[in-house]
Amino acid sequence: MGSEKRQPARQERPDPEWVRGVCPRCGEELVSKCYYVGGRGYLVIWECWSSLAETSTCDYRRVL
Repeated sequence: MGSEKRQPARQERPDPEWVRGVCPRCGEELVSKCYYVGGRGYLVIWECWSSLAETSTCDYRRVL
């Protein structure tokens, strides 16, 4: 019983509101993710949906 955080189960398909296109490498959906970088602001990245799986099969990312 530590203070470890559990990641929510990955959905089979992404929420349609997150989809920004099709991955040019593998054809999966590209999803928009927003990260806060301390003291600098927000960073928006489009990532291949298959890269977010436990066992990633694609590593495509595009920083906006």
